Amino acid sequence: MSAHGTPVRSAAASLRRVATTTPGRLKLSLTATFFTAIIFAALAFVSIQSARNSITAIGHQAAPSTVNAQHLRAKLVELDDAAATEFLLGGSGADAQAARRRYEGVREGIARLLTKAGSDASLGEPERTPLAIISTKLQEYNGWVERARAESRNGKPLGAGWLQYASKVMHEEILPQVDALDRVNYGYLDREYERHSARAYVWIVLTVGSGL
Repeated sequence: MSAHGTPVRSAAASLRRVATTTPGRLKLSLTATFFTAIIFAALAFVSIQSARNSITAIGHQAAPSTVNAQHLRAKLVELDDAAATEFLLGGSGADAQAARRRYEGVREGIARLLTKAGSDASLGEPERTPLAIISTKLQEYNGWVERARAESRNGKPLGAGWLQYASKVMHEEILPQVDALDRVNYGYLDREYERHSARAYVWIVLTVGSGL
């Protein structure tokens, strides 16, 4: 007979004896409930931590970039409006000068937004590429606006054509890159949501299973 088998059989026999009495069964039931509660609490804790991690990732990555993109779009549209307003006012006079100051102020604000967007970019090349294109195309846009101003000051009708071309660059080349930024960030949000939902489902199943 094995020396190790005797204590095991003795413990099993004691457990069977306890289980045959009402107080013993109650004690075993309470013990099982206690350990089940511990497992349930542990699984719930892990599920909560998983949710917190997902929220932190979204908060630190996609959310600031999404907000930056929305602000950037609004400022770019405002810049194009300011350029058109200045041109329609003739480029001289107090109102035209105020429109010019507005244009320059918005342009400086866009430069700050681009700098912030670059520092917040955390999704790699898909986010940095649109930002680089926006910066390059904005320089081109500003060049066409300056040319339109020069033509207007000289009384030449070509200014309207250059301003129209600048607006075309804005709407067909710059703003679509802001849309590309939005797609990158919202795509990340969707993937994070799906990943967290799948993980939460697993933990829910485990948690419910532990309570059965």
